Amino acid sequence: MTEEKNKGGRPTDYNDKTVEKARKYIASCKDEGKEVNLPTSEGLALSLKVTRMTLYNWADKHKEFLYILEELNQEQAKRLINKGLSGDYNSNIAKLVLAKHGYKDKSEQDITSKGESITGINYIVPKENEDNNKTDLEATPGVEDTGGQEDN
Repeated sequence: MTEEKNKGGRPTDYNDKTVEKARKYIASCKDEGKEVNLPTSEGLALSLKVTRMTLYNWADKHKEFLYILEELNQEQAKRLINKGLSGDYNSNIAKLVLAKHGYKDKSEQDITSKGESITGINYIVPKENEDNNKTDLEATPGVEDTGGQEDN
């Protein structure tokens, strides 16, 4: 590892052992019974006694550490998918965390009418009747305008 000259501020805690400690952290993240021990950036930061921002700064400056964070994210996503599908993890929580990995829950509907695409909606606007500015519905005997609300 080449020494970088510190341009002010606190000296970095990054050294040759940082990568080794990070790999040990990822390997130690094993579920035990009902206790979930998913590898996370937060967990890694706590393990290394630094902030998450420090992890991201190290990843920007040290390619090897960038690979460590990518390995952590891949392991996390793999376990969330596999254990979320098997029911070992709560599927709603797994889905929530997977959203941070770029996975999306998307539902599409194709709305057609007799096999033809619907390109717009046609609707009729009631004309005002000359009798007391009432709509045609109001002016029709026996028909009451409910203002768009129906009785249930």
